[in-house]
Amino acid sequence: MNDAARVLLDVGGVWKAFGKNQVLRGMSLQVAAGDVVVVVGENGSGKTTLLKILAGLEVADRGEVRMLGRIGYCPQSLELY
Repeated sequence: MNDAARVLLDVGGVWKAFGKNQVLRGMSLQVAAGDVVVVVGENGSGKTTLLKILAGLEVADRGEVRMLGRIGYCPQSLELY
């Protein structure tokens, strides 16, 4: 398998809720080496929650995130973790 076909990020069936507000419902995604991914959606659609789960700043209620390597996360507003 060449590097371009190697899966670096595999997200499977990720769910996340905040109280009764279900934000992510079975989100799945695969990203291979060389892919460029853009996360878009309406306000409240779960973009930031997904990115925080990928960065390890939030924990998914269900599902799996498998990552080969690391991910960078640069939030829109200045935050200190």
